[in-house]
Amino acid sequence: MSEQTIELDLQDDCVTATWTPPPIVSPEDKKEEEVKETVDESDPPEEESVSEQTSVKQTGFEKSVSEFRNRFKIDGRKKLESPVPRITKITQYGRVEITFSSGIHIAPNMTMIRNGTIEIDGADWPVLLLEIDPGWDSDPEKHKFDWVTVNQTSTKLILQLYFEDAKYISSNFDREWLKVTFMDPLMFFGVNGMVIDEEDRTITREIPPQLGETE
Repeated sequence: MSEQTIELDLQDDCVTATWTPPPIVSPEDKKEEEVKETVDESDPPEEESVSEQTSVKQTGFEKSVSEFRNRFKIDGRKKLESPVPRITKITQYGRVEITFSSGIHIAPNMTMIRNGTIEIDGADWPVLLLEIDPGWDSDPEKHKFDWVTVNQTSTKLILQLYFEDAKYISSNFDREWLKVTFMDPLMFFGVNGMVIDEEDRTITREIPPQLGETE
């Protein structure tokens, strides 16, 4: 762009000044400049040097938990689900079948399940508590029973109920229910180290009319 000369007359003196007008920017050029600035701002920041990067070290506890979980990684996915028990069957002969959603450790002997106890709040409780919830028109005094452990596998527990007077069990319209509570979760913990969740430790099922004989 050419320079322009401006003469200023200040009394007797004549002052000469040189002035360069600003460049004229067309709308197209202005748009190109904005696009260029946007591209420059979007450039990724320079990576920090290795010396500037901070490394996070695992504590002993975090490392132990991580190693424990890796032991039970299957097909790239971590399988640490708590076993969930469920009463799948009660026969007319008092046979009870409880299944678990995942494998559990097997007790060294069946008597530990039947006779084992755990102290809770200063009182002794059975590790496995069995109760009868009576129907609204039945007599709880006629629901006395005993039970034994028949068999246990990693996914199933078989119990046998012995009623003193089986003819009164679920003999009315409103039937009795069996309630089983796992009082000691460490007696029935999973092979993956997980215990039964608190909300899953009490399970129930309706009892069919009993014949008073064993299978």
